[in-house]
Amino acid sequence: MRTFPGAPEFKGTPQEANAYYEKSIMWLWLRHAAYPIFSGIPQAKNLINMQPERTWGGAAVARYRNRRSFLKLLSDPSYAPMEPYKFIALEIDLVPVSGKMVIPDLRLVAGLGFVIIFLLVGWISAV
Repeated sequence: MRTFPGAPEFKGTPQEANAYYEKSIMWLWLRHAAYPIFSGIPQAKNLINMQPERTWGGAAVARYRNRRSFLKLLSDPSYAPMEPYKFIALEIDLVPVSGKMVIPDLRLVAGLGFVIIFLLVGWISAV
């Protein structure tokens, strides 16, 4: 377990600290129009060229509406008490990327599905 100045005393494993953080931040994520897309354990030992003692134990991707939403989340006063749990559990590599494959916003997919159902019901009732 890593120590973090100003962090609460936490008796548990790094996985438990990270699980507490993710559970506590879920509503805050949703309030800032963000949500986790996926998380998992990498299948390769080293995904990028790192020192041998540093390997990735897990990876998570969250979707934010834009950079401003991300910065608003970080500056939210209710985020501050939960932040130390993330830092005491993990060595975090925040890496901005440009995506070759972009996953559409969930609201767009759901709206398109409702429009298709609406048009299909109208077409069936007209026939």
